[in-house]
Amino acid sequence: MTHFVSKSGAFHLVPQKIWQDGSLTTSEKAVLACLFSYAHRASGTCTVPRNLLASCTGLALSSITKIAASLVRKGWITRKVQAVRGGVRAPNFFQLLIPETVVPARVMPQNPKPEDRESNH
Repeated sequence: MTHFVSKSGAFHLVPQKIWQDGSLTTSEKAVLACLFSYAHRASGTCTVPRNLLASCTGLALSSITKIAASLVRKGWITRKVQAVRGGVRAPNFFQLLIPETVVPARVMPQNPKPEDRESNH
């Protein structure tokens, strides 16, 4: 992951494969983008609380849990559930992965140009 600093603060680049993977839902892509933005550059690891992922993506906490499980199944992350401390659930530890191959995204056909349409006259 590459990270740049601008006058307004840090911004991050995420792997293109996230956007190219047709098997990922829009919500899964949002969660991955958020995880990559918090990941350590060299190791690709991060510890991000579910409520922060929910806040970044606008998704419910229950959705974050389901999406994380789906991203594990799809090979994008590994997740280690941290022990509960004092009745409070600790943030998950994530290892971010980039699969060698991804399902190609489906390209939506564009509307034909007027001159390319067949005339019905």
